[in-house]
Amino acid sequence: MRSILFSLAACALVPSVLSDQRGERNNEDCPAMQTCVTPEWPFYKNLSDPNDKSDILFIYNSTSELCEKVLIDPTYRNHTYKSRFDCVSACNPGQGAPFCAAGPIEPCNDTASNRTDHYEYDNTAYFYNVTSMQCQEYLGCVDYLDRTDDVNYYITEHFCMFECGGFK
Repeated sequence: MRSILFSLAACALVPSVLSDQRGERNNEDCPAMQTCVTPEWPFYKNLSDPNDKSDILFIYNSTSELCEKVLIDPTYRNHTYKSRFDCVSACNPGQGAPFCAAGPIEPCNDTASNRTDHYEYDNTAYFYNVTSMQCQEYLGCVDYLDRTDDVNYYITEHFCMFECGGFK
């Protein structure tokens, strides 16, 4: 009789453990239990609510199979990542971020007489240095409005680390 009860208890426990390992349970209160699934829409409830915690974070898009940044309230939706590196490491190591390995975009020439750009002022910018794994400040002679998402050019160190921090 005891062996039958033990067998029944073990059979009930195995599916529970397996569903936890596959991330099939909703773990909104447990960030360590993130899984690589696209959060359900809507990503936020009310942006005008002063208690809204929406931020630009990374999610894994199950359709495109890529990590993407979106505006999302992590208290309302789980499966968010604080950086591209965190998302890619957990969900799609092959995705990488090749633009993070590129050099700085259009650094300004040091001598004003040799300048070939047409900007009236230099822009303080940041690029990710894969050797030091840090974002470095430089003077950029490129208009930020012309920037695309696949270049190593950021207006803040914080956003540089958000996009590229952790990549080697």
